[in-house]
Amino acid sequence: MALVGAIAPPVAVSIRPERPEQGSLAVISLASSDRLPEGAAAGEPLHFHTDSAGYWAILGIPLFQRESLPVTIETWHADFDVGGSSETTLVYVPVVTRSEPGERLRVAPRFAEPVDSALLERVAREREIAREARARSQDMPRLWTHAFLRPVAGRVTSPFAAHRAWPGNEADTAPGAFHDGVDLAGAAGTRVRVANRGVVVIVGDWYYGGTVIFVDHGGGLVTAYQHLSRVEVAVGDTVARGQVIGLVGATGRVTGPHLHWSASYGAVLVDPLSLLTLAIPD
Repeated sequence: MALVGAIAPPVAVSIRPERPEQGSLAVISLASSDRLPEGAAAGEPLHFHTDSAGYWAILGIPLFQRESLPVTIETWHADFDVGGSSETTLVYVPVVTRSEPGERLRVAPRFAEPVDSALLERVAREREIAREARARSQDMPRLWTHAFLRPVAGRVTSPFAAHRAWPGNEADTAPGAFHDGVDLAGAAGTRVRVANRGVVVIVGDWYYGGTVIFVDHGGGLVTAYQHLSRVEVAVGDTVARGQVIGLVGATGRVTGPHLHWSASYGAVLVDPLSLLTLAIPD
């Protein structure tokens, strides 16, 4: 859609990886624009940055996105006779279907019982706090420049998007029954390091998550660390990449000590392991 002047040729766009998986992060790049592009996908804005080849932005692929994700990109082109022109390009990003196994968990009896109205209200409030923090990150400038780190070295014991069943919800197939992060093995007391530079925006004691920390890395990216036994930071702290922020524990709904690590781009929950392979330009 041209605002003024002639419409420029279609914008060449590249995606890395070329076929991202459901519930993952990708990088979208383009070279042609005379000022910083703008864009949106899955209801979230894209935040473009400059590099030697042009512009790039992080893209969040929703877990339940089918076949392809439409992405709109607006670019500008200098035309001094008419004051410049803009063009909106629609790109369809092919999406690979994710396949994860089901899991049956054993949890403390109190977590297998029906949740009463008071607990439902508490859980809803905690989810709203998380939702608001994720939304605010879209207004925060990017705070990191280096690659993301794994917060603990332990193996993955439960993958992102696994369907989870426990006594009382065996037949539940709603999106909320799918694992919204990864579980990483770790003995109680293992040090947890923040995945990248950011600001601590939530420290809390939550019903399901136990002792939790949320870190806003800016530009829409938020990571969360749950089931901790100890917290080493406070809300408002700016934390450096790799800084110890807490210790592995077994608080909240757990089967034993471990770290639940999650990530989001705005409201789009993604596999945090995809942070570790982001193809960020130099």
